[in-house]
Amino acid sequence: MENTKNPLTFSQITKRTRKGFFLLQVGTFLEYFDLMLYVHMVRTLNQVFFPPLSHGDIEEFLVSFSFCMTFIFAPLGALFLGRIADSFGRRHIIMITTIMMAGTSFMITILPSYAEGGIMATFLFLIYRIVQGLSSLGEIITAEIYLTETTRPPARYFFVPLLGTTAMLGGLAALGAVTLVLTCGLGWRWPFLLGCVLALVGRTLRRSLVETRPFLQHLRNQREKRCSLDPQEVSGQNIDGDGLAKKPLQKIFSSTQLAFFVRFCAAPLAFYFSYIYCGGVLKNTFGYTVAQIASHNFWFAFFNVGVYGAYLVLAYYVNPLRLVKTNLMFYGIFLAFLPFCLTHATSPFHVFLIQSASLLLHDFASGILYTHLPVQKRTTQSMVIFSLARIFVYILTSFGLLSLTALFGYQGLWIILAPFVGIYGWAIHHFEQLERGALLSPTFKKSIPGANS
Repeated sequence: MENTKNPLTFSQITKRTRKGFFLLQVGTFLEYFDLMLYVHMVRTLNQVFFPPLSHGDIEEFLVSFSFCMTFIFAPLGALFLGRIADSFGRRHIIMITTIMMAGTSFMITILPSYAEGGIMATFLFLIYRIVQGLSSLGEIITAEIYLTETTRPPARYFFVPLLGTTAMLGGLAALGAVTLVLTCGLGWRWPFLLGCVLALVGRTLRRSLVETRPFLQHLRNQREKRCSLDPQEVSGQNIDGDGLAKKPLQKIFSSTQLAFFVRFCAAPLAFYFSYIYCGGVLKNTFGYTVAQIASHNFWFAFFNVGVYGAYLVLAYYVNPLRLVKTNLMFYGIFLAFLPFCLTHATSPFHVFLIQSASLLLHDFASGILYTHLPVQKRTTQSMVIFSLARIFVYILTSFGLLSLTALFGYQGLWIILAPFVGIYGWAIHHFEQLERGALLSPTFKKSIPGANS
């Protein structure tokens, strides 16, 4: 339950805090510029680093496979990076992930093609992509938690999801670079070299970031509690190292973790359908080339950023959970007509409109949600759930949407999307109950800063 007795408005934000916000936004932009270069060049890079294929269906599954490989080992990386963030601070992870992205972008730049290096080039390429996936995971989650712990509502409702807009801008810049490369016939290595330079610039700018106060306070409280606890009392009352009862946390956290998982599924589901699946529709139905798909998606991404930015401004004045719930209702209505729309799409503009409807799945309530995780486990749990959600959604959509479409036509999309809408509605309702304090026990409230209003 959020503390609203001492609200933070734009005018009350200090100069030092504004500088921290700016550095986080710049770093996120540069990180996602590097990450999204591959996403928008996936078909071109697969031709460079994988054996040549002639069958169209096999090529589409290769696109899905190489896309999913980025996230397969993400949970292990999430455990490692999350433990560092929860043990030593958020700032350290923000610096580490920037270095990881810069290094892998440079290695991809100098990596020989499959024709030159054989299967070893393919193997190294997939390794670098996995590392980039870990880097982006640590970047966006840690940055959002950093802003959550350094702001209060209503400013928090704007600045935390603003990172999502910045990530979109990074993807938009990457898409613009890809469009330029494919249109002008420039080498595919130049964008990755540029991404490496930009990541190093972000690393330099972020050196002045300071640690968040809630985390520093948590470290002080942890030391005090460990010194004051009696070992016999700990063993007898089932209390963990932070002085918190385990059973109430576990009982409440099971449903909250599931709600977080569902929430983290929304963005990748909308992203894959909009850019990858609809990109395949443009290619197979309208004969679009890779360059034409990139150009089409560039204008859609531009529109996407504008819509998300408008929602952020609205979220400053209206409860973000209410906005997300309303959007989900409208998306459920659209979903009933989705197969009909795809079947009768007679121009790329119709596909653009279908892509635009997926924007209703945008989640800009992260400024609320992270406050319902305890500080001592906030980053680790968020990263692990985030990575598992990414793996689940991208594997399910990458192979499931293709298979279901082949078997049942566009009606097969309902098999995946319809259940998700219902479960996502439950997750939003769960967080609304958490905000009202209906699911919080007194023990659990003590572990959440700002939970006692």
